[in-house]
Amino acid sequence: QALRTKVYATIGSDMLVAEHMQASFKKIVTDDVRKDAPNIKLPVLLVYGQLDQATPVRYGTVFHQLMSHSSLEIIPDAGHFVFLDRPGQMFALLERFL
Repeated sequence: QALRTKVYATIGSDMLVAEHMQASFKKIVTDDVRKDAPNIKLPVLLVYGQLDQATPVRYGTVFHQLMSHSSLEIIPDAGHFVFLDRPGQMFALLERFL
């Protein structure tokens, strides 16, 4: 339990506060949705923190290439929770996108 707590805290996982969601979380993160991405025809804003280790920027690059109507924004000096690390930049991006 101590090791799990340390690992989850290090990667910024929500699993410590939502342990009842572990089964759902495991299903979500193991589902490869790349095959579905090209079918999305609506505009999509992909926002990634440059320092995100849980969902690295390379994932955003892959999805941006797969979705013809997507925009990819990489926020410098932000981690997985971009909206907390850089709320002003996040708000500006959302405002422009919407």
